[in-house]
Amino acid sequence: MNTEVLIHNLKLHARLLQYPVSLLKQEEILFSVADAHFLTPFLKEITQKEELSYFFSSASVFYGVLPYEGMHIVIGPCTFLYYSKEDEKKLRAFYGVEYSVNEYLSSLSKHSFYKLIEILVSLDGFLNGTIRSPEEITSPANEILFDAMRKEADDFMEEEKTQSGYEYEQMLLHYVKEGNTEEIEQFSAYQGEWNPEVISLRRYKNSLMILNSLCLRKAIEAGVDRDSAFLLGELYQKKIENASNTNELLTLNLNHAIAKNYALLVKKIAQEECSSSTIRNVRQYVRNHYREKLTVAHIAKQFYLSPEYLSSLFIKECRISLPEYIRSLKINQAKVLLKFTDRSLIDISSLLSFSSQSYFQTVFRRETGMTPQYFRLHGEF
Repeated sequence: MNTEVLIHNLKLHARLLQYPVSLLKQEEILFSVADAHFLTPFLKEITQKEELSYFFSSASVFYGVLPYEGMHIVIGPCTFLYYSKEDEKKLRAFYGVEYSVNEYLSSLSKHSFYKLIEILVSLDGFLNGTIRSPEEITSPANEILFDAMRKEADDFMEEEKTQSGYEYEQMLLHYVKEGNTEEIEQFSAYQGEWNPEVISLRRYKNSLMILNSLCLRKAIEAGVDRDSAFLLGELYQKKIENASNTNELLTLNLNHAIAKNYALLVKKIAQEECSSSTIRNVRQYVRNHYREKLTVAHIAKQFYLSPEYLSSLFIKECRISLPEYIRSLKINQAKVLLKFTDRSLIDISSLLSFSSQSYFQTVFRRETGMTPQYFRLHGEF
């Protein structure tokens, strides 16, 4: 296949499957969907690859490489992390760009790590006539890692149930499983057993290792493919273990970054269920404002749509009405507040903008089949 035909087909393939692809020849970029700034630092490393493989930059940015007739096809850059403001600044300087690295990388690919490996393997099969499975490319140590993390997490759960941070931790893990990055961002840090100022480096490392394993499990329970979850788990495991002081660990988990990045994996699953950017943006708006009094008319106005059109489109793509979606978020948050805090029913109803406590109780019972008081004592998620 000549270069012109190859580039044409790579463009079509990338557009169809929505992933970033480039074609290199001896460190020269012949074609790229991605900004060249994200390839330049790794041109030498990429062009030295002699077989299908993948690697990660020090900032955990993914690149898949497929050699083909003296050239190299590159899938990437892609990442499964959300960088802090400090890391963003460093990455912009490293890549020599002015724009948000977080926003740019998230716009390039909507796929999980495992899906990108599948694309890489399929290209290899099509171009080189090989037959191989994605499992041959990914790390065989994943299952061992997961078993070890799961055992460590189980032991921890039994030991920590009497600690004051247990309810805090359970609430955080619940948000991970829900993919609720908005609530995680608003989460205040628990200052007790986990305060790095009062615990040793080794103990703080252990606590973050355990948090990492618990979040990994919740992400898999929520439907995230195992390889994507394991990948993130391995990345954090290495970063935690390589930290030389508690300040590095504190920065690593700044604003609950570990939990947030697992929640982002879960969130991507829900986003993929809605095909249009309009509905994805509407869902995001509702997740940011569901505590307020929201109406279809108000939301439609924010997106310059008619209420009738928005209602129809939302039902078509999400198979649930917009008011039902808003109500489900309110009730889910009510469950969290009932189970993990001692807030009164009137406080919860006010916080979630129900017109009255009695109306909140009526809606809660209709949606869950039990009263808020009963759920607080006996209910489960």
